[in-house]
Amino acid sequence: MGLGRFAHLTGPCPHTGVPFTTGTVTHLGVPLSWDSDAAAADLYTRRARGMAFVARLWAALSLTLVGRVHIAKQVLAAKLAYHFSFLNPSPAQLKELTDLVDHFAARSMHAEDASLVSHGNPLLLPKQKMACLPYKDGGVNHVDLPAFLSALQAKTFALLAQPGRQPWKTLTRALLTHVRPDSATTWAWVYSDTPAPAGLPARLAAAVGHVRSAGVEQHPPQPATQRPAAPPQWRVSLDQLWVANAAGAVSYVHYTGWLLEPGPGVLPPAVDGAWQPACVLQHRKPQHLWTFEERAAYDAASPGEQAGAWPWAPYFLAPEAGVVVHPEHCRIAGVSLADYTVRDVRRAITAANPAAPPAPARPAAMPCPAPAQQAGGSGTQPAAQSRLAEREAEWQRAAAQLTTTAAQHFHNNLVALDPWLHRTSAAAGLQNTPP
Repeated sequence: MGLGRFAHLTGPCPHTGVPFTTGTVTHLGVPLSWDSDAAAADLYTRRARGMAFVARLWAALSLTLVGRVHIAKQVLAAKLAYHFSFLNPSPAQLKELTDLVDHFAARSMHAEDASLVSHGNPLLLPKQKMACLPYKDGGVNHVDLPAFLSALQAKTFALLAQPGRQPWKTLTRALLTHVRPDSATTWAWVYSDTPAPAGLPARLAAAVGHVRSAGVEQHPPQPATQRPAAPPQWRVSLDQLWVANAAGAVSYVHYTGWLLEPGPGVLPPAVDGAWQPACVLQHRKPQHLWTFEERAAYDAASPGEQAGAWPWAPYFLAPEAGVVVHPEHCRIAGVSLADYTVRDVRRAITAANPAAPPAPARPAAMPCPAPAQQAGGSGTQPAAQSRLAEREAEWQRAAAQLTTTAAQHFHNNLVALDPWLHRTSAAAGLQNTPP
């Protein structure tokens, strides 16, 4: 496949034998072509057909709104998660995919939902922007495809600022630095309001647009004003492969930034004055690197405490003088780059949508009546119960006046068993008890 200045070449290369073609080549499920827009259009057209076919299969089941929303998120939208990370659909295609998911969630076979059909088309009620809100805010936790797309596309730049010297990070940082605007000196222009340069590839240009639409902000650390800074706790060698802590223990820097203890027989270099102050962060430890004790402690924690039970480990970011973007001082949609998760960013983008209600959309509970003034004018009476509690008390009083049925009478007045029934019951229990 020919890219860039080799796009006009066709046929096999006489030196390497690599075939050059003007068509689309698929690698790991991602179509690669010199015309990325045409490749994305063809991909999402096929994805829409596949989602429509699966939607027809699930539509045969009589599911409630909660069930349809769950299938729309876990089955239909899950077909787009992988390609959303690499290719950006056109606005028309994104609307087509969103309408397909919304129509599946709105279509119902229940009689009580017949009023949601207008002119033969099902209506999603509450509206799409409100339905995407969590349950506590009055929504039904419906999938928000535009927010999902923005969160996945912005994840590239969240990972770019995190520790690690993976090849894709090195190449992307070099490319962003090469095509930077005239007013920028590093690739940090991505996390600012600087307009994107014209030479930026379409894939990165789309991702930058999603970062800007989600909202990016930097909070540089405040300079210390009380006393001079303490000696650096961490130091890094000139080749940035070894890091020493304040106690002088030297660790090897993995390509992911994780600090490893030197193995047996490995002699680390001696720490001298040429070593530079290093920026080492406490980063979330991947699950495949957990120890048995860390996994046991995480599994023993309650669901609400598992976030705090996640193991952390020191990771080398860069020399202090070479830090371009600090992940703890930059946020996308209000989420720190060090704690970036697609779920948190997607929820933040959905909640910040101008079309969504600023306050919880659920109807307010019946308010308590204002406390009445006492006759003497000094003080107020105790606050009355809410009107909902008063209505429940009325229901309980009305239920107490209803005629008791035979089943309720038997339940409230247990019949004493005769002795022979007790013996029969005990014998039956012994027979059913395994030896």
